[in-house]
Amino acid sequence: MSTDDYLPGLAATVEDFRRARRRAAIEELASRLTGRPTELFDYEEVSRLLHGRRLSERRREEISLADIAGSVGRYREFTRSFLPRDDHLLERWAGVKTAIAGFSGVPPIEVYRVGDTYFVRDGNHRVSVAREMGLETIEAFVTPVETRVPFERGDSLDDLILKAEFAAFLGQTNADKILPEADLRLTAPGNYECLTEHIEVHRHFMGLEKQREIPWDEAVTHWYEQVYLPTAELIRSGGLLRDFPHRTEADLYLWLSRYHAELEESLGWRLSRDTAMADFARQFGKSRRSRLKKHAAPRSLILSANEEATIEVRTSGFQSTTVNPAEFRDILVLVQGDKDGWAGAEQAFTLARLDGAAVGGMYVLDGDNIDTAKLEHELAARAARQGVTCQLAFEQGSTVERILYRARWTDLVVVGRRRNVNDDDAKRWSFLGRLLRSCPRPLLWAPEAHENLTTLLLAYDGENKAVESLYLAAYLARRHSASLQVFTGATKKQGSIIQERPKAYLSELGIDAEFHISRQDFATTVHRLADRKDIDLILAGGAAPRDRKMFSGGKPGLRALLLGSERPVLICT
Repeated sequence: MSTDDYLPGLAATVEDFRRARRRAAIEELASRLTGRPTELFDYEEVSRLLHGRRLSERRREEISLADIAGSVGRYREFTRSFLPRDDHLLERWAGVKTAIAGFSGVPPIEVYRVGDTYFVRDGNHRVSVAREMGLETIEAFVTPVETRVPFERGDSLDDLILKAEFAAFLGQTNADKILPEADLRLTAPGNYECLTEHIEVHRHFMGLEKQREIPWDEAVTHWYEQVYLPTAELIRSGGLLRDFPHRTEADLYLWLSRYHAELEESLGWRLSRDTAMADFARQFGKSRRSRLKKHAAPRSLILSANEEATIEVRTSGFQSTTVNPAEFRDILVLVQGDKDGWAGAEQAFTLARLDGAAVGGMYVLDGDNIDTAKLEHELAARAARQGVTCQLAFEQGSTVERILYRARWTDLVVVGRRRNVNDDDAKRWSFLGRLLRSCPRPLLWAPEAHENLTTLLLAYDGENKAVESLYLAAYLARRHSASLQVFTGATKKQGSIIQERPKAYLSELGIDAEFHISRQDFATTVHRLADRKDIDLILAGGAAPRDRKMFSGGKPGLRALLLGSERPVLICT
């Protein structure tokens, strides 16, 4: 048998080339319809964008044809699957196929390896023919190229752009070398510039504080530890990544930072990061868990017996959860602005001072000729006397509606006597009852302000909301070393049963409390007990959601408890 018997005929080789050209034309048509590029990657561009550094070693290897995605200089002549894109390639292509199929053979191709992807330096036609023949591998001389960000098989043009931005970010910040444990990958082009800006701003303020030029390495480390990680911990502890499965922790850090800034600008207040994160999760979280918690409080308050920091609860008969030691981090106070209306603000400042909280004031403009600058100055001065700050926002419309709107970004709502001196009990209850019916956060009614929280009185009836007030009373007693009185309005037998839960819970926490039971008028008895024990704060539970209708006439005793009190009363709504 002659050698010619092994060589494909010229006509067959030409037909193979034309078939490959037709497939290339179909790929390009599909590309125009789908928007997916078909061109090979340009090695020079990839290397430039990813800051590639060619290494000196060169090895002969068998490489996968499927892992070849680019070319050096000839990337426009073939599609991404190495189909020929122009008829002028016929002669060279046919000659290569004849050599591969015959006895003369062809030398190994030469490639650069970037990550797990190869770029053809010499041998584009050999790769095209080999793929057309259905081969899976090919001999190659491989020169590795080192980059700070790997280029991977299957990367798109968008991936390349994103990786180029990441490489530039690493080149400027050295974050991969300074913080090898940090994962600062982003999924959206353009965001690395924002991340760099965050570090630059942090570096600027570090310089102002320390009165010296801050090296980049120092600024990157400090930003990561003091700014990025606290937010990342909130993201992790809140399980927020489950709601955004195709995003990274760094993505959420940037989104939360932007959302936080936009919220503060919109509200005119400063807000804690975790308050902004809780609202972000409720607004944009996709999981069933987030939807169920959309209108819930940011956290539950249950203390354990042996921790004062972040706490794991495992008390008999009680739900397990964790809680930050500072329960009140953002407080909303309705600012009244007259000589009798400052009690609410003063009480809010006391709580902020004791709990390390931020205070946001709200004043509702109702047509009165108020000197807003004077009001802001007076509020700031009163806050400063207690060592806290308070930002004041002005609103228009229904006072109740504006409080309910802003309450979602706070942990506590504080209201005092209203500016209208002709307010009678009916009007006052109409106002308070509407708040209690719909407020998503605990409500503190402060007809007078107390400077301390050393004596507490819990009005406990065993209902769900009373249990929440029990948790809150325990928290305040522990945090402020306060004495605690617990009162239940019932017969002695019923009261003993109702008080079993708070007795067991407080005992396990090591909190001493006095327990009282009486079937006499609930509100009158509470007020007398508060006077006798010189109570700073009364706590009680409101109606459960299913009992909201009770507020049309007032939950038994709750109306009298609030309207008859000259002491602050905190209701868990």
